[in-house]
Amino acid sequence: MHYEFVVRARMSDRAAAAFPELTAEYSAARGTTSLFGTIADQTQLRGLLARFDSMALEIIELRQLPGLPDSS
Repeated sequence: MHYEFVVRARMSDRAAAAFPELTAEYSAARGTTSLFGTIADQTQLRGLLARFDSMALEIIELRQLPGLPDSS
């Protein structure tokens, strides 16, 4: 499953590096950082949420994104 996490404020490169499985993009217009990636299962999702929490990052939006088209 593909997910987007939206965090309030700009994440530093060091903070974003704590999520190597996600791609971070900063939106100056919104003042938020979006992190995108494929999450294998609920266990991995819970682990990511715990990592956000331990770093005191405020998630203001979490969305499951449509899957990528099958390349076969």
